[in-house]
Amino acid sequence: MSEILSSWKEIAEFLGKGVRTAQRWERELGLPVRRPPGKDSRVVFALREELTAWVKAQPYAGMAAASAAASVHEMPMLAGDKFARATDLKPFVRRAS
Repeated sequence: MSEILSSWKEIAEFLGKGVRTAQRWERELGLPVRRPPGKDSRVVFALREELTAWVKAQPYAGMAAASAAASVHEMPMLAGDKFARATDLKPFVRRAS
């Protein structure tokens, strides 16, 4: 049986993201979050295996697929074309004189 994540906080922790990011992913990317019928629309839950399948199906290998299937704490950080680390910018930063 699937483990149920019963709040935005639990869902976000599972994904290794913040609550607002998880909410945005639901709104914009179709993150599989459910709401009980007849309840307040703020009440949410999700199934761990559905979230894992959703993450694996995302075309952004670096972004959403920062592997919820693996341990949340072992997720790779984004780097490459769109993102630079602060140490990569040292040659371009001028010091105030």
